[in-house]
Amino acid sequence: FREDRYQQVLQYNRVTPGEFESSKRTEITLKKMEGLLAAGALVPETEARELFRVASRKIRLVVVTADPEKARGVEPPAEGEIAAKYEQAKESFRQPARVKLAVAAFTPELFGRGVQPSDADVKAYFEANPDLFRSEEQRLVSRIVLPLGEKDREASRGKAGEILREATRGKAEFDAQAKRHSRGRGGEAWVTRNDAGPELGAPLFAAPVDTVVGPVETGGTLVIARVNRIRFPETLPLAQVRDRVVAQLSREKGKDQAVIKAYEAQPKAAESKDLKATAASFGVPVLETGWLEAGGAAGVPPAVVQEALLLPAGEVAPVKSVGDAHYVFQVTAKEESRLPPLSAVRDRVASAVTREKRAAAARAALQTTLAASKTAADLEANARKAGLPAASTGWFSPVSDPVPEALAATGEIRKELSSLSQKTPVSSRVYPGKADQSVGLAFLGEVQPTDAEFARQKAGFMKDMSERKKAAMLEAFLEGRRKVYKVEIQPEALK
Repeated sequence: FREDRYQQVLQYNRVTPGEFESSKRTEITLKKMEGLLAAGALVPETEARELFRVASRKIRLVVVTADPEKARGVEPPAEGEIAAKYEQAKESFRQPARVKLAVAAFTPELFGRGVQPSDADVKAYFEANPDLFRSEEQRLVSRIVLPLGEKDREASRGKAGEILREATRGKAEFDAQAKRHSRGRGGEAWVTRNDAGPELGAPLFAAPVDTVVGPVETGGTLVIARVNRIRFPETLPLAQVRDRVVAQLSREKGKDQAVIKAYEAQPKAAESKDLKATAASFGVPVLETGWLEAGGAAGVPPAVVQEALLLPAGEVAPVKSVGDAHYVFQVTAKEESRLPPLSAVRDRVASAVTREKRAAAARAALQTTLAASKTAADLEANARKAGLPAASTGWFSPVSDPVPEALAATGEIRKELSSLSQKTPVSSRVYPGKADQSVGLAFLGEVQPTDAEFARQKAGFMKDMSERKKAAMLEAFLEGRRKVYKVEIQPEALK
């Protein structure tokens, strides 16, 4: 060890001895902690085997559904029930505020119609904005279009994979596969990204020349495509795009005029309280609406209606800009939010009461069926007697697989599903289903992982468990220190 050499290296790296030695102490401490955590995070094989069994276990269920629409013996709601429901939930029947408007839209299209830019303006705009007038990127593409079987999609994809392996060897091989397997005419064609469609366009326009992409599912088919040539965007000559330049320039001038004229018209309309006459003097048509709520309507954006709801009847609002359009509008009539009398909403209230009674009857019928059942077979038989449909799910892991579609609306029930077994096959709980339906469950069978499956996956599974255990121990260690000390965690130290 040479002190002078040590000092020179530190000085060259602009680090003081104190800073360097402090960082090394921290590094050594972290390595010691990591070693301790690694030693404490060892996973016994017996523990790993049990967790693997739980994670890999698959079950099947019987699912019974009680649909309120098919509930039997439900009496029509009495007047007292309807009145009580109205009092309990009257706010849900509140009618929102609404307005009628006169609306004048000052738009670039309206004010750009009469603009005739000079040749000098057209040339100057074209030269200042060349990127607006470029051709689209195009690719010369060959395709292999394959049918996608609805009944056996995996077989279709497997065949597409075999064709892809041959097609990637070169253009001649691709063309041969296209001639042998593709639907419709073969050959190649120039396409834009828009022509290719969203599914195929993204991978196709990211690929270099002489590259094969796919198979991509689009329009009920599988497509394999080859990029043969690329035609990059280029600025088009003015003579070819002059009409586009004139239209764009007219719109730009129309945008400026729309702003100016809207702000000229608004104070005049506000003073006269006559938007129709004011707008007519600017050549702007006025749209007179029916009753509008906050969602707006055709020709009237929601932002305009929402602002109008804050104004009294007769008021002309400040200019409201939405995109490039500028709206001057007047509230011609207004109704405040109100609670309708029971007589006005009686049918809606009665329907709500009927739905609740039907849902309660369906739940009660299902609860009775569950209570009378000790096994999945009992549940299926009792469900048939009660007129409730029962169906069996496919095999799935209650720990890691998506729950079956029939249980999609039941919420988080994995813990309860994992507890079902031959000893406790029927769940006594009624679960919520789709559209006010109720759902009951029973255990139908299970498949346990074999020792051979565990042996094949043991190394990776135990490594993953060890990492998770180490992370949990580190978090527990840090949480304990946070309670005693002010701990500052350096993100790079956790990498």
